[in-house]
Amino acid sequence: MTDQHPIGNVPAYRELPAAKAFLTFRGAGHSNYFGDSRIVNTFVDWMRWSLHGDTAARDRLRADATYSTTTWESALS
Repeated sequence: MTDQHPIGNVPAYRELPAAKAFLTFRGAGHSNYFGDSRIVNTFVDWMRWSLHGDTAARDRLRADATYSTTTWESALS
């Protein structure tokens, strides 16, 4: 999600049960972040955790997604 578009998905996100996460790239458009290592690392670690039960990958998620221009929200348990 980027903040240059209406955040219409946030209410739907809030209604979802855990485990869930929401990563916003502030000041970016949809095409700006695809090659960004933060999105790649976050996605890969999310998949490793959710598909394979890799708790080390789960524990890296916040660090993967954290940067001065991102907002990470999650409910992982």
